[in-house]
Amino acid sequence: MSKRFRAGRAGRGVAWWSTLLIVLAVAGGAALFYFNREGSALAVWYCCVVVSLFLLALFASPRGAVVGEQGVEIRCVLRSEYIAPESIRSVRLVEWSSLGRALPIGGVAGFLGYYGRFYSTARRQRVDIFARSRRSLVEISTEERNYILSLSEPEEFIDAVDQLRHEMKHFGNQTK
Repeated sequence: MSKRFRAGRAGRGVAWWSTLLIVLAVAGGAALFYFNREGSALAVWYCCVVVSLFLLALFASPRGAVVGEQGVEIRCVLRSEYIAPESIRSVRLVEWSSLGRALPIGGVAGFLGYYGRFYSTARRQRVDIFARSRRSLVEISTEERNYILSLSEPEEFIDAVDQLRHEMKHFGNQTK
């Protein structure tokens, strides 16, 4: 009964910004190797740090969500976040502007998307964002956290989560 939803596509701004960062990082590394002929380890350290940051951003990027009998699973490359259906308070569409400024506490902002833990200045609270773009955003509110996802089919995702919550309530009433 599980249904998969793909992550939203990265916007043009995110794609250009990410491409520019990659080009600048490669050019900086090449310049360090070219102009650093006396064998200093600076160029090697630079390339190791830049490659590590790029890989961290790539491996943390969201891949989509799955709505199944166990709840909602937010999938990233190396990890998944699980949300039990009974802990979901609401699911709704949101605009990026409703977050105010999203300040990264621990995460990536702008390179290949937005993911990690952020502080929303408009809401004055922490939110977990798993978004490739600023469009098609869905907010899942639970007792402990708020999750923001960008999905390619946000309305279908909301309907699937509402149906799962309804089935869990109906099943819970039958077992009592």
